Amino acid sequence: HPKYPRNFCIFNIVKSKNPFSMLKAIFYSEFDNKDGPVLRMQDPDEFLSPDYFDKCCEFMIPKKGWANKIIVVTVNEFKVMGYNIRINHPKYPRNCFIFNIGFVFDNNTSLIKGEQRENIEIKERNVLDNDKYSYKFGNSIDEYKPILKKLAKSIRTLEIEREFLFNENTKPQIYEYLPIIRRDLNEKGKCNIYIDKGNIIRFIIFPKYPFNSYSSKDSFYEDEVPIPSSPKLMSFKE
Repeated sequence: HPKYPRNFCIFNIVKSKNPFSMLKAIFYSEFDNKDGPVLRMQDPDEFLSPDYFDKCCEFMIPKKGWANKIIVVTVNEFKVMGYNIRINHPKYPRNCFIFNIGFVFDNNTSLIKGEQRENIEIKERNVLDNDKYSYKFGNSIDEYKPILKKLAKSIRTLEIEREFLFNENTKPQIYEYLPIIRRDLNEKGKCNIYIDKGNIIRFIIFPKYPFNSYSSKDSFYEDEVPIPSSPKLMSFKE
C-alpha cells in the first residue's frame, strides 16, 4: 500500500505457549475386590499403558496410612500426581471403598521447596510429598494441587451423600466429567462441572510466585507499603 514506507508492510504473529497446557492426562482408578488396583478411566484413552499403571498403582491405591494425601510418582517420562480417598462403611465389600483421581504431567515439570528438597527412592521411583513444595512459575505442578484435592474431596462428598460411585447408574458421570476438566484447564485455566441444579464444582488455576520474593523487610520500598484509605482502618488492637 502506498501509505507505507517502501509501499509495503511486513509483520508476523507469534502464538505464545499456553501456560495452562501442562496437564497431559487425567484418570480415575479404584480398588477392585477381585482384581486389586484397576485403572477404570483415563483421558486421553490409552494414554497410560497397563504396564505403566502397574508400576505406580501401589502409590495411587496405597496402604491405609497414605490415604487423603497427595502423592507424586515419577516413572520414566511422566510424573503422576494422585489423591487417594478411602471411605469406611459396612455397605462396601471389605467394609471399605478406595479410589483415586490422578493427573499426569511431563517428567520435566518440577516440585521445588524454598529451602530443602526431599527425594525418597523406592524401587527405582521417586515418591514426593507435594505438600512440602512451593511453586516455580512455568515449570511446576504445584498450582494443580488444590484443584486435585478439591476434585477428589468433592467426589468423596458425593459418594457419601448419594453413593455417586457405588451406584452403577451414576458412576458413568465421572467418566464424562474428567475429560471436560482436562480440556478446560488446559485451554482456559478454569472449569465448571455441573453435577445437578444444586451442585456445581468450580476449578481455577491460581498462579503462585516464589514465597521468598520479598524475604525480608529490606526488600520493600516505601512506595510499596499499603496506606489505609479510611481512618477506620487505622485502629489496631494491642
